[in-house]
Amino acid sequence: MPGLSRWGQGIFPRCTRWSSPIWRGILSLCPKFAESLGRRVANGESTAFWLDAWVDGSPLQLSFDRLFDVARDRDIRVRDCWVTDLGGGHWLIPFGRQLAGTECDDAERLALILQGKRLADFLADSPAWLPSGDGSFSVHWCYRWWRRNREPLPWAWMAKETWAPKVPLKVRVFFGSSLRTGF
Repeated sequence: MPGLSRWGQGIFPRCTRWSSPIWRGILSLCPKFAESLGRRVANGESTAFWLDAWVDGSPLQLSFDRLFDVARDRDIRVRDCWVTDLGGGHWLIPFGRQLAGTECDDAERLALILQGKRLADFLADSPAWLPSGDGSFSVHWCYRWWRRNREPLPWAWMAKETWAPKVPLKVRVFFGSSLRTGF
């Protein structure tokens, strides 16, 4: 996803030619994990309006690609699109030219989506784990997300090989029965 590519730059480590197969497998999950990250917007200062998933779990760039194409600043922050006034505030998105045709319809649809969104000056934006519903990350929700996507773990074959018992069956049976009965 083009809007989410920025999550992979500088946040997740990179593979080198000396990276182990297990580390490469772990890093191969990073793009999938990044797709499940969003933003909780409070003051809007650290959230990109078009590029971050802060509305309905996906970047506005993907839902409103025609508007994104005519945006004056594609990396604009949410804070810069919010104008405070006596009634609390309203959204004002700067475009590079006047909108025409279906772009006007898209702008109206965007205005309806943003209608209930307000900024809170006293709180900072924070990352959100989208699969959990409330945005909080937990191992439980990560496991559920993994199970739902049925994504095979890339290092599972190595774990099976590494932790598989290497003791022959007859030796295991002998020691098992010896431990139960006592030498």
